[in-house]
Amino acid sequence: MTKLYKNLRLGATRMYSPDLVEAWIKAEENLGLKNSIFITINGVTTQYYDVDEGEIFYLWVQEMLDYDGWFEKNIEDYFIAIKLKDKVTIFRGLAIFNEIDEHLEIATEDQLRRLKRVRESTHEDIYK
Repeated sequence: MTKLYKNLRLGATRMYSPDLVEAWIKAEENLGLKNSIFITINGVTTQYYDVDEGEIFYLWVQEMLDYDGWFEKNIEDYFIAIKLKDKVTIFRGLAIFNEIDEHLEIATEDQLRRLKRVRESTHEDIYK
């Protein structure tokens, strides 16, 4: 049976191990991105996300960035997740950080500087 998906957009393409792909999928679902499709061929996973869910996620991140402490709490959770090797929480953080990277206008200059430092200091850690 063929199913037609009308409202999908290319999200990301990554070379991850099966356990990392599983964590990626779980993190996306936990963030409300339940209609994403993940296709893995020869170790390369491509994600397609539902445009409507993506818009809701963008608006949520934009709104939450205005709350005192929310951004810093996400960074703290991300560092703890790396230390504990909690891959789902790592991918949750990466999804939020990626949304900010894609829409720089939603974050303050201080948040963008902090995010850059987090990315630079943890880039290798998420793959361990």
